[in-house]
Amino acid sequence: MRAAVIAVIVVIVLLVSRWDRSPSAVSPGLFGALAAAEGTPPDTCAGKAKCLVVYTAPWCSTCHAAIPFLKEAAQQFSSSSHTGFKIVIGTDEPRHNKEMAALMPGFSYLDNTGAFASALHVSAFPTWIMLDAQGQVLRRFASGAPDLYEGDAPSAKALAVRAFLEGKGVAF
Repeated sequence: MRAAVIAVIVVIVLLVSRWDRSPSAVSPGLFGALAAAEGTPPDTCAGKAKCLVVYTAPWCSTCHAAIPFLKEAAQQFSSSSHTGFKIVIGTDEPRHNKEMAALMPGFSYLDNTGAFASALHVSAFPTWIMLDAQGQVLRRFASGAPDLYEGDAPSAKALAVRAFLEGKGVAF
């Protein structure tokens, strides 16, 4: 029992320590640099108060492990009138980005030039970024190990992401 409590405390400390609350903003034209993947509307965040952006990469095993979770999140956000959702795929050759986008239809955008990742200083994958309507970064969360996304029970990562979203007023 004591080992389980210690493990939970360690996971919480690790998750909290990975939050980056430093403010920054997305320039208005930066979203225009993203190409909507096949089957994705031009802008799933247009006219919404907030936008959750998840930056992924085709070579990232954690990103691939997160695909089922991302699909579930995309479905949850599809009916939201308050918060948009984008999965941005980049840091690889355009054909690899496109192949990964095909695994997550409807919410995928391609950062084939790397401009989006560079502007937002993305260095860990996946990176979760909550933006307000003006493109101001409200919160940023960098990922952990792939096994945190796997399994039938809600994982620590899924629960942390859900708490992050609910803390920003996003209801699932």
